Order: sequence, then structure tokens, then C-alpha cells
Amino acid sequence: MQLARLYTIAALVLTLVLAALMLGYMRIATERVSVPAWVSAATLASPESAPAQVPRAVTQQAPYAPPRYANAPGMERWYTNKARGYSFRLPEGFSAPEIKTETPQISGVWVHRPGSAEELAIVVYPVTVGTALDEQTVRTALKGSLITQMKESALGSAVRAITFYAKEVETGRETYRLWAAYNGYVYTMEVERPYEDLLRFVAANWYFAPPFPPPIKR
Repeated sequence: MQLARLYTIAALVLTLVLAALMLGYMRIATERVSVPAWVSAATLASPESAPAQVPRAVTQQAPYAPPRYANAPGMERWYTNKARGYSFRLPEGFSAPEIKTETPQISGVWVHRPGSAEELAIVVYPVTVGTALDEQTVRTALKGSLITQMKESALGSAVRAITFYAKEVETGRETYRLWAAYNGYVYTMEVERPYEDLLRFVAANWYFAPPFPPPIKR
């Protein structure tokens, strides 16, 4: 009888521990913060100025998932945005609170490692279908920056994207960025050097909810 009671208590303690862990994971998708100061104003530009298509002429670059950000086997953690229908795997030790914006149609996520300078801003906003996403569009949207190393990449395994470096002329600050368009929204990512691998990891571990986009034809 006493042994059975001990088993019951142990099971209850285990249940409480698991519940606490689940609540902690749920905070990833519900916690909200203000826009990080380092995120450029161009990233939060009006939807009308956002790009929407990726040129095939840009040099293609296959998705790459840096192993140093990978989780231990069986310990993967995910951020999910039900409103926009996408998820991505969180790197080991990172959090992903949502970014507060003044415009409801614009949403964002701040992927960062607490106590570290490693951080990535993801901002999603609506766009008029048919707006071109090409080199000229990028240079027009970022007039105060020097754009270099523009390449075609991917967001996940099925959505074409474009990556490039942007160096602000006035401040000298340089960021690595990804722009992609899917289902009426533009997805932008921005990370400071030398943390390009953080952006690559998130982009390579990104998934959209059904109906899935068709695979990229390479």
C-alpha cells in the first residue's frame, strides 16, 4: 500500500514537471517585446514598398544549416506562428519572443540567445502581389546602404529567397539579410555580422503550414 502511494506521488511530481516545461515552451510563441533598437527602419517599411517576387537570374545558393546551432537529439524546440502559418526550429539556447509593431498587419519575431549578442529579427508584412523583388527593388528600398553579395537562396525548402549584405553608409553598420515572398506576405530577416550562420540555420529549418508551396525547381 505504501509502495503504491509512493508511485502515485512520483507520477504526480513528474506530471507537474512536464507541465512546467510545456508552459515554458508555450511562452516562446506568446511573449512579446518591443522592436529591438538595432533593427533598421527599412525592415519595418510600409507594405506598399515591400518586394514580392524573386528573380531567377540571381546566383543560386542552396540552404545551409550550420551544425553549431543544432539542438541535442530529441530536444528540438520550435516557434510557431498560427496567424501566418509558419514554424521554424529554434537554435540551442535561443528564445523567440514576438516583436510589437504599431501596424497590426506587420508581425515579427526576435530570435536571440539571452546574455549574448547573437540575435536575429524576423519581420513579416503584407505586399501587393506582382511587386518585383530584384536587385533594383533592394537598392531602392535601402537607399542609404551599400548592397553587396546578392544571391538567390531559399526559405525552407520550397520558397525562393534572396540574401545580401547591407552596409549603412552613415554608420558603417553591416547586416546580412534575407527577403522572401509567399502567399501575399514578405518575410524579411536581418542579423548583424558575424552571425550570418544564425540566419542560415533558421532559414534552413523553416516550414509553412499546408497547403505547402511546391518544391523549388533547381
